[in-house]
Amino acid sequence: MSASAISPPAALSGPQRTTAVGVFGAVNVVVRGALAVLGVAGTQDLGWSAGATAALVAYASLTMRFGRVVIAPLLRRGSVRGVSSVAMTAVGAGLLLLAQARSVPLAWLAVTLLGTGYGAVVLTIKVALVSDRPQQVFRGLGLLATVLNIGAAVGPLLSGALQAALGGRPDFLVLGCLALGGAALSAALLPGERGGAEVRLDAASLRLMLKGRILYLVALLAVAFCFYAQLYATFPLLVHARTGSDGLLGVVFAVNAVVVIALQLPVTGLAARNAWVRSHGSAAGLALFALAFLILARTSSVWGVFGATVVASCAECLLLPLIEAELSERLGTHALTAAFTLSAIGMGLGETAGSYAGVQFTLAGPDEAGTFLTVLAVGSAAVAVCAAVAAGRPTTRTKAD
Repeated sequence: MSASAISPPAALSGPQRTTAVGVFGAVNVVVRGALAVLGVAGTQDLGWSAGATAALVAYASLTMRFGRVVIAPLLRRGSVRGVSSVAMTAVGAGLLLLAQARSVPLAWLAVTLLGTGYGAVVLTIKVALVSDRPQQVFRGLGLLATVLNIGAAVGPLLSGALQAALGGRPDFLVLGCLALGGAALSAALLPGERGGAEVRLDAASLRLMLKGRILYLVALLAVAFCFYAQLYATFPLLVHARTGSDGLLGVVFAVNAVVVIALQLPVTGLAARNAWVRSHGSAAGLALFALAFLILARTSSVWGVFGATVVASCAECLLLPLIEAELSERLGTHALTAAFTLSAIGMGLGETAGSYAGVQFTLAGPDEAGTFLTVLAVGSAAVAVCAAVAAGRPTTRTKAD
């Protein structure tokens, strides 16, 4: 069985490239914003139990990552414009449906549209931008990681403010309208030419994926995103539990936004120039996550949450672009679909497990939350040590091209 992905036009014009980056940012703003308040909205606005809310948040993460794996074979004849506009429309429809959801099954349907649309947009634009300039794979991925992290910071900031001022349902309504605006922008400005050659996940690609270093990178992504998921699954719930107010949700996301916007581009640029940062940056990011969780476990003040947010945001800037860039380099430019599908699998597994556990333990009570954060801190530190040791071992690079 093989899966195909969209092959972009041979070259993108400057405005088309800018639009593609803008749409990539927009889908992250609305989807990450929705995920940031989904746990609070589920318990407050929808009246669900902790278990039902945690399951929905975990399922949202799952569809964001695995949705693109399922939908890729259906999109191989599409253009960047067609796929992006349809997928952004699905995101908007999911958010509008979530704003009207009165039952758990309807909410799950809404989240399915939301996550699958997100995955399709991300896959299409990643392949388009990186294939457009294959000699600058790291720079392209660094740009997308920057935009993703800014969207992941700005979206929760916007959504947190809307949640505090209006509640969950109006929040989802506003985000849905923004997504539909992104769909219109895609339809108007992105390239409409169909792709030529197809990039397949065939038997040769699958054999290449089973090599030790590739599996290690996917596993590292899974673990890293289990920790990263706490930024939107656990941190907002801790703020709410420790202050009794939704107003400070926006402050937490503002701190995250400021740190990411200030540091992501410099960190990515340093990694592009410095081999030590490229090889050891992931270990450093995991160590920073360990410190953030330790801060949360040892203090119950809201200042502790803000401090942990700063540290976790620094970790966020290090992890995704470094791991995904190495994965793409090892698989080669002719296997970008394989690289991005593998990274999606790793991120999906980690985010699903991490978001479910984070919501479940945080809503269970302060004692359970404290124990959970301590376990996360110890686990992050242990994985950081393993990653540092692995970075010091020589490896042989194998490319698909």
